[in-house]
Amino acid sequence: MQQLIGIGAAADDHTGDPVRTAFDKCNKNFTELYVTQRRVTASPIVIGTGDVLINCAISSGSPTCNLPSASSRAGVPLIFKDAGGQFSAHPLTITPTSGDTIDGLTTLTLGTNYQYLRLRPYNDGTTTGWSVEG
Repeated sequence: MQQLIGIGAAADDHTGDPVRTAFDKCNKNFTELYVTQRRVTASPIVIGTGDVLINCAISSGSPTCNLPSASSRAGVPLIFKDAGGQFSAHPLTITPTSGDTIDGLTTLTLGTNYQYLRLRPYNDGTTTGWSVEG
C-alpha cells in the first residue's frame, strides 16, 4: 500500500520523516509498483491478487475485465494503463463483481478519452465498490 512521506508543516521545522525513513518509504513504493505491474495482451483480463498496474495492450476485439470484490483488495488500488493507444480502437469494458459498483455504475468503458484509470476499492460499512481517482 502507498506510503506517504511526512514533509512537516514548514521547511526545516523537524516535524517530517527523517531522511532514512523517507527513502525507505520511496523504495517500498517503487518496489510495489515494479513488482505488481503486468502487461496483458488477451481478453478477458483476469485480475490477480497482487496486481496493481495493468498495462493493457489488447489490439483486437472488445476487451473486458471483471473486477474482483472491492472488499477483497484491502484498500489496494487497481490502475489500468492504455499501452500503445489501443483503447481508442478497442475500448476496455470493466465490470465490478455482483454487489459492487464503480462510482454507482455497473460497467465502465475506457475508450478514446482514457489513457489511464485508477480505481480505489472502498467499504463504507454499508456498501463496497470502486471509486475513480485522478
